[in-house]
Amino acid sequence: MKYLRNQFVFIFSILMTFSWLSSASCSAGSLEGNASNLIQSLGDEAIQILKEYEHKEISAQEKTKRLRSMIVKKVDFQRIGLSSLGKYRRQLPKDLIEKFLQAFEKAVTRTYLEKFEGYNDDNLVVVSAILTDIGRSKGVIVKSELRRKTGPKVSLVWIVRQKKDGKITVVDLHVGGASLLQSYSQQHQVIIGRAKNPRAGIKELTDILNSNNAKWEAA
Repeated sequence: MKYLRNQFVFIFSILMTFSWLSSASCSAGSLEGNASNLIQSLGDEAIQILKEYEHKEISAQEKTKRLRSMIVKKVDFQRIGLSSLGKYRRQLPKDLIEKFLQAFEKAVTRTYLEKFEGYNDDNLVVVSAILTDIGRSKGVIVKSELRRKTGPKVSLVWIVRQKKDGKITVVDLHVGGASLLQSYSQQHQVIIGRAKNPRAGIKELTDILNSNNAKWEAA
């Protein structure tokens, strides 16, 4: 089973950014400014890693390792994964959720990394950053455009959340109006819902993720 094969825009928008992502007008130190800086830092770090690989200063394995580490630090996979379980989250024991989250993080990161090679000439430009509420937390809607050398530009809207400790992370991405989180939620909840019970469903979902992870690592 192919797992979210078409969810590639998120990785190339992070890893294939070759602009400074500095067009959003936000004051330094504000939540909006910090959110814009978060997106910029993703681009800056990705550019450095890709340059080192292009100049043969690092191996393909090291490139993948560093890109994965960068994404994990900036994206709140735990919140995305938990949210994707919807109503089933409260019906599942902690140990099964933890196993799912481990597989989810690796599988989604893998899906992103598989796609970035073909999109390294695209430019991401931040357009604006607007304060919003995300549940009980503060957040920012960061609007941007993926400007491609070939083909039409793509509208990307990042949802950035501020945690209780003040740290900010990416918790969702809307591509052309479609939410990445909602896409995960629909697929995950279909798999869990078709099983005889939620426990069996989360085990099936985790097995699917782990199986695809193992195939990728063996390739």
